[in-house]
Amino acid sequence: MLTTLKAVVHGDRIQWLEASEQTFPAEHPVVALITPLQEQAPAVPDQQRAERRLAALKKLASINAFSGIPDPLEWQREVRNDRELPGRPS
Repeated sequence: MLTTLKAVVHGDRIQWLEASEQTFPAEHPVVALITPLQEQAPAVPDQQRAERRLAALKKLASINAFSGIPDPLEWQREVRNDRELPGRPS
């Protein structure tokens, strides 16, 4: 059975991103097929991410985006209400 493990390839090195249930002893080489995934966007520093979130919240506040919600607590209860799942008894 094939095992899929997440890793990042750095030139000729592989950096494992998750623990492997099986080990790869040096005396027993393992044949692997590597499938490159789509390019990921560069990581955004936490400070920059926080600034973007704050700017988005300020923009929502400036356009009064939530003015159509008369009772926020009731709206939150309604949104969080569990829905019936297909194929499961209620």
